[in-house]
Amino acid sequence: MMSFIDSDTHVDECDETWSYIPPNQRHLAPHTIEFADEEIPSYLPIGYHRLWYIDGRLAPRRRRSDERTGTTLETRELKDVGARMRDMDALGVQTQVIYPTLFLHEPSLRPDITAMLHKSYNRWLADRCAHSKGRLRWVAMIPYIAPQEALEEIQFAKDNGAVGIFKLGIDSGGRGASDPFFFRAYQAAAERDLALCLHQGTAWAPVNKFLSPFTQSNSGETPVYSAFAELLRARRDGQLPEGMRVGFIEAGSGWVPHVLGTNGFGAGGQMPLAELDFYVTCDTSEDIPAVLESVGEDRHLIVGTDYTHGDRYSVMNAHATVLGRSDLERVSAERITGDNATSLYRI
Repeated sequence: MMSFIDSDTHVDECDETWSYIPPNQRHLAPHTIEFADEEIPSYLPIGYHRLWYIDGRLAPRRRRSDERTGTTLETRELKDVGARMRDMDALGVQTQVIYPTLFLHEPSLRPDITAMLHKSYNRWLADRCAHSKGRLRWVAMIPYIAPQEALEEIQFAKDNGAVGIFKLGIDSGGRGASDPFFFRAYQAAAERDLALCLHQGTAWAPVNKFLSPFTQSNSGETPVYSAFAELLRARRDGQLPEGMRVGFIEAGSGWVPHVLGTNGFGAGGQMPLAELDFYVTCDTSEDIPAVLESVGEDRHLIVGTDYTHGDRYSVMNAHATVLGRSDLERVSAERITGDNATSLYRI
């Protein structure tokens, strides 16, 4: 059986996630608000009966279907690391790389609350992953809006088994990924051989996106596309640290040829992802050969299952699906399902 690398999995935060918050900040810790089905306020969509209350705002704390996700509460919240590894064994996965759930939507702009949440999450996740004998690796939350704490968390991440630092395409007060505000953190990560990982998600906004009467049109994928274009130009102009690897996670890959083309690259004059040191997760249903033709090589596409989530990106047998595609050469499929992620995350 192949030993796949699952480039994009998740954990569902739980009460234990915040147990590392110091006593003098406990009053700021997230609290759970839960409604019975018949008590859900009219401004909440059906199904949003459990929420986190953080810094005066609401954020979803979902109850997931075991059947739909192919997971259990114990594996989603890392209460049973052994059970999660048995799921990995059944899928032929040697290593999972774990991303958050709550932080896919920026919950606060306060530096003190952001640093508090990120530090507790990192310590909780590092402790849980330490029981996996290296099979569960994680991407650290970095409080960029609190610069000194950001540097401290990058060092903690390096010392405790993380393989990258998390980033939204837009965050920290509406700043794009190429804003010089982030360059000191990028440099610190690069010096410690940690990947910069831009996952789909949305920045803080005055109104919660999931509140149905006030829905917003922006998607979680769009900031990833923008970040790719921004960081492409920053790489070309020599502004990114030497040797910094960048992953663009859970936003598909079909858009890559377009963004390369609109920035002066592509067929006949392409800047391959290898030159950029960029890696992109692909969807199992995409025209992967067309993307490979555009970028000129097959060493910088990766794939993940979105383990724990149950949305359109969630494909539990994603690796076997890619490996079984008749339109991909075997060597390319093997790189996408394993070798390329090893290069990005230094696993």
